[in-house]
Amino acid sequence: MLYHRFSYFYCINWYFENFNLFLDKEVFRMKKSRLSILILLILIGLWTSEDKSFASKRILLDASHGISSMYGSPAVYFADMIDYLDLYGYTFEESSSSVLTVDLVDYCVLGITLTGAWYSPYEPVEIDKIYHYVYNGGSLLVLAENPSCPNENINPLTERFGVICGVENSEYYAFCPYISTHPIFSGISGFYLADDGILSVTSPAEEIAWEYDLHIRPLMASSNVNEGKFLVIGDTNIFDNSRLWKGDHRFLCKNIFDWLCRPVPSPTPTCTVTPATIPVFSSFSFIFFPILIVNIILKFLKRLTQ
Repeated sequence: MLYHRFSYFYCINWYFENFNLFLDKEVFRMKKSRLSILILLILIGLWTSEDKSFASKRILLDASHGISSMYGSPAVYFADMIDYLDLYGYTFEESSSSVLTVDLVDYCVLGITLTGAWYSPYEPVEIDKIYHYVYNGGSLLVLAENPSCPNENINPLTERFGVICGVENSEYYAFCPYISTHPIFSGISGFYLADDGILSVTSPAEEIAWEYDLHIRPLMASSNVNEGKFLVIGDTNIFDNSRLWKGDHRFLCKNIFDWLCRPVPSPTPTCTVTPATIPVFSSFSFIFFPILIVNIILKFLKRLTQ
């Protein structure tokens, strides 16, 4: 807030005191090459100062606990999804190394599919690292399966967030319209089941999609964990190469990654000043701060040409 007030008043002061600098011909007695360099530097400064509302769109697919021979590598199994989301700036990397050796901070989402955790469970030390990654602002996406698959390899991890995967089978193939008002379902009418795994959900997780009517046999669950996010889907196949193009699946897929990569909003602090002054100062500082920079540059150039 102090920065906004400073930039606002300081810019106004400079603007009115030095407006004649814009009309001073001596300032512009420079070679064209110098002017070009100056303009380029200003543009670079403005571009690099752009506010980034989204975190990095790098996604890590963990396959460190054994790739299923039935499904294959996640990078191949979800190739269509990876190509589709590439259109929106998302990049995917697959890792067969333990998460203990990976700097998770470099990624906005850690994706764990049961197809990449087929042969061994996540260890407590790995679970601790993943939990702290989410707690400190990362996002975790887990794709589970029905009870015939080894959900016990991921359940120690998902239980940390309030979810047990694969407690029962869903219908083999049916359209599911029973969805909540969660942001990932914006513009979505529903999704298709394919022998999914029913979830058991407790706090802090919340059910967001169900097989039969609202709140009956949950298929998806999510939660905000401090600064991070968690989402689990009871179906590994939902976005694979054969089903990404089914119904609204590709749009749901994009919504999910958009939500996961969007930072959790900070709590609104208690305001002790007139609320209307906050956006006013912010708006004026946005408008006049570039004028401050230009005026300082012009004053410096005038001294050089004197």
